Amino acid sequence: MHGEEPIQARLPRADWLLPDHVPNGVRIFLEDVLTNVVLTLEDSIEGIILFGSLVAGGFDPETSDLDLLVAVSADIDDAALESLRRMHDQLALAHSEWEDRVDVIYISAVALKTFKDHDSPLVVISRGEPINRKRTDPGWIMNWHVAREVGVSLLGPSPHDLIATTTEADFVSAVRTHMRWMLAKAESSDEPELLAYAIVTACRALYTCSTGAQASKEAAALWAERRYPEWSVPIRDAREWRRRAGSRRSGAKTPILRGLEFVRFAAGEVSRNSEASGL
Repeated sequence: MHGEEPIQARLPRADWLLPDHVPNGVRIFLEDVLTNVVLTLEDSIEGIILFGSLVAGGFDPETSDLDLLVAVSADIDDAALESLRRMHDQLALAHSEWEDRVDVIYISAVALKTFKDHDSPLVVISRGEPINRKRTDPGWIMNWHVAREVGVSLLGPSPHDLIATTTEADFVSAVRTHMRWMLAKAESSDEPELLAYAIVTACRALYTCSTGAQASKEAAALWAERRYPEWSVPIRDAREWRRRAGSRRSGAKTPILRGLEFVRFAAGEVSRNSEASGL
């Protein structure tokens, strides 16, 4: 794809693309991630997109995830998967403050063009789970839509050239699917970190299905507190828990009152709102 050009020569200068207010430590870590991804996958990379709160707004250096979409020329094979696993383990050791806060999707460029026609394999590492294989389904359209509409290309073509077109209706439907998955995950765990994450994710789902727009988790949580004052306590608890990043890393078991009840409520509201609007 890139001829004989050295890998290091085509490594993107991420600090040129990020907003000026992004803290220097985040820039350093992002460049380290990009360097390792490029060196691990080499010429199989078709493009790298940065998306999520770091480009859309609402990024918190203490709690937010780093979201990357890496398009590759072919599905990740076993050897590449093992190399990526070692690479992410090394990054976690070198940058302990970012452990479990790096979400990277590795997927073929073909799959990013054909996800409406059929499911495809992908490899993902995300909050709460090690790197692993999955298959796309309609819920993944949420990621493709956000990456396409607000993502920034760090290497290769623009997000609009890499990813097939999605509509607002596609996005809202995917949010509804993701919310059902999030509820099941929250119901199967007693970890306060996951519950706090589920609550703010539920707030964002409610916001999207009510407005059709996107918002950061923090902005959506503040909106949900005003919109649903009867649920303000678990929402505030979740926001406070996420702000106290040190509590998360030390394993403190701070309770979030009525948290699971709120996630169940939100899942029901998202489903009803989507069905009423025909999405």
